[in-house]
Amino acid sequence: MRVVFFEPFAIYSPHFETCLEIMQCHISDGYSVTFIGCDATLPACEPNPKHDLAICLRCISRRNQGLQRLEGGEDIEYLSLTDLSSPPAGDITLTEWKFSDINELKKYKIKDNDIGMAVASTLISLYRTPTPDFASCRDVLINFLSAAYGTYYAFNCYLDNNKLDKLYLFNGRFSFLRSVLRSCQEHGVDCFVHERGCNFHKYSICCNTLPHDIKSFEKRLLESWNKVGDEERRSGAERFYHERAEGKDQSWFSFTAGQTKGLLPDNWQSDKLNLVIFNSSEDELAAIGSEWENPIYKDQFHGIKKIVSDLSERKEVHLYLRVHPNLKNVNNKSVTSLFEISSDNFTLIPADSKVCTYSLIRSADKIITFGSTVGIEAAFWGTVSILAGMSYYRNLGSVYLPRNHNELIEMALDDLSPKDTTGAFMYGYYFNSFGVDFKYFEPNGFGSGLFKGKKIKPSFMITALFLISRLPFLKSGFSKLVEVMQKSIIRIMINYSL
Repeated sequence: MRVVFFEPFAIYSPHFETCLEIMQCHISDGYSVTFIGCDATLPACEPNPKHDLAICLRCISRRNQGLQRLEGGEDIEYLSLTDLSSPPAGDITLTEWKFSDINELKKYKIKDNDIGMAVASTLISLYRTPTPDFASCRDVLINFLSAAYGTYYAFNCYLDNNKLDKLYLFNGRFSFLRSVLRSCQEHGVDCFVHERGCNFHKYSICCNTLPHDIKSFEKRLLESWNKVGDEERRSGAERFYHERAEGKDQSWFSFTAGQTKGLLPDNWQSDKLNLVIFNSSEDELAAIGSEWENPIYKDQFHGIKKIVSDLSERKEVHLYLRVHPNLKNVNNKSVTSLFEISSDNFTLIPADSKVCTYSLIRSADKIITFGSTVGIEAAFWGTVSILAGMSYYRNLGSVYLPRNHNELIEMALDDLSPKDTTGAFMYGYYFNSFGVDFKYFEPNGFGSGLFKGKKIKPSFMITALFLISRLPFLKSGFSKLVEVMQKSIIRIMINYSL
């Protein structure tokens, strides 16, 4: 049995350690293992979008240190992307890349590879905005397209000429990682995508799809739910929601930990019809695919603006917008434009406000979300929850689903009862339990830990060279010399695993 691991960057922890974990399991089970790395070949990657060779050095060294920790690792076949085929010079595909905005980019495909959507997802995460300015990031855009297309071409050639049973990679939604997933799908090769689990002691795997695929998620949720009894379901779900309300870290940092428990806005009036809108940070899900497109509004801003406008004359109503705490350091148009919305019965609660999210949930008459977890949390706590976008929990039956804007306004004003909470319990149980326990990796936080008793980090020599390369006089006066030295060191590292 032959398995391939494509892990082009080793900067991210615990994701590289997760790759090592899965590799060690397969080596121990007798698989023939091939590892395909980057070796500074890609013109851009998510942790190094401007192809800083000093970062490449650290990445390669960390990768080498990690591979050396594998028992039986001497039998691993190592391939660099340079060992795979590259698009021929003058490839006509390269002349097609003329996009005026993010929407044009999202539509760009090569066969069944949604390469434009994948690159759009990368840019949106990189610049923390759903509408990156192509005029200012043109070079980065072209480099990510080149990386995605070059990887797609290389893996198509590789899979045409090599037989393997399965391939592993991280995340799958980013530029060239999604290209490899699509290439596997075209060739009928099982592609397993690893990601975080429900907490930092677990990792998750899904097969032949993005982790963000809603139908695939629903299938995994139902399988998990049906494996256990009522008591375990109930206790697991309750633990998930109670820990979130207490501000405890779970699969990621808690965004509400710094809020003041019980605090409501100064102008809160319990005799009003209090409607609280929670927006979302759009980085991760703005460029997954058509299933994540908002069925009602062009985007969150236009949705919020229209809701506020249509309810502005209702004196018995007060609207609050809780800006997602994850947006407190984001200063792009999608965030700043929210502060332009104005009405006598509208209050904006900034991202860094101490106002308590869970006091808002419990005190509101209804909440309106665009897909954030708060929507299903409100359903669990017994508050009427209206979903004005897409979400993992959309089809679980615990939130109201307006078909259009007018229906949403009717729901906001009508006397509604909370929906059945079964779906909320299913969601909570899954997110409290999903994933596989680490066997060889011992995490001590979200981004660090020990693999087989040792922290995986670049060698001392490479760390020293990295710090030296950051000295101001070298960066300004000797940048070309430093670049030549770095390229020479990279060639040595590939051969001698420094």
